[in-house]
Amino acid sequence: MTQTKRTSSLIVAGLGTACALLSCAPSAWALAPKVLTIAPGRGGDAAQNGGAGNEQPTVVSVTDDAGQRYVVVIYMSSDVDAAQDLDPWQCKCTSVRLSPSSPPEIVADQVYLTQNQGTNRPCNHPFAATDGKRIVWAHGHNENGGNTQTYAQAIDFMCNPLGDAVMISDAGSNAQQGAPDIRFLSGDRFIAGYYHDGNDDDHTYVRGLRLGPTTPSRPAIASPPWTTPPSAGPPSRRTGKRRSSARRGATTGLPRTGWLARGSTRSPAPSTGATR
Repeated sequence: MTQTKRTSSLIVAGLGTACALLSCAPSAWALAPKVLTIAPGRGGDAAQNGGAGNEQPTVVSVTDDAGQRYVVVIYMSSDVDAAQDLDPWQCKCTSVRLSPSSPPEIVADQVYLTQNQGTNRPCNHPFAATDGKRIVWAHGHNENGGNTQTYAQAIDFMCNPLGDAVMISDAGSNAQQGAPDIRFLSGDRFIAGYYHDGNDDDHTYVRGLRLGPTTPSRPAIASPPWTTPPSAGPPSRRTGKRRSSARRGATTGLPRTGWLARGSTRSPAPSTGATR
């Protein structure tokens, strides 16, 4: 991408907005709005693959064991150390603590979630979802300059990894597999989709994931991939269709249709990631 200007990530965290979501005490409405800079607009050289500063943010709201509320933002950041071969960008995480009686406060600041080297796609298109306490986020990465694969990882409200990242795309496929989307279903179950582009096989693939109750906790692949009819883009608004039984293996009890299928009667997830 040819860079035209640096972009910084901002969050407007006025207590009026926060209280509308969190049912704060009426006295909290008197607090003035506060705009937080999540990350400065710094990046690499103003050239192709130079880095735009910050982009592709994904946001979730979680609580800790004491019931304290946090807004967690994951984003691509080109404010990295080129001497450590971390350019053109990496994915970082910032956590903001919300309070009904005081302004929002950054409590985890620009935490590296990836430090992938030797690649021009170290962490692309992050997307996150939460079960209310733990966060599962997915991203694309082309290790050593190869084909892009999709990975998923669990983190907590302070951006701390709960386990290693897990590749959820097909490592044996000669294709670009990225631009993920992820949703929380219920219990320990999440569902993730990614775009598969290659070998005349352009589809959106969907994986069921399960997140164990202990730490370290890695997202475990709970089902063979489902697929969609041929498509021309990422999974954001695609519907899912099970693959033939010869390819998909045993039924796992996860939904037989995509997580954004039209006409679905499944209740919306209580908290999901959002990206622009």
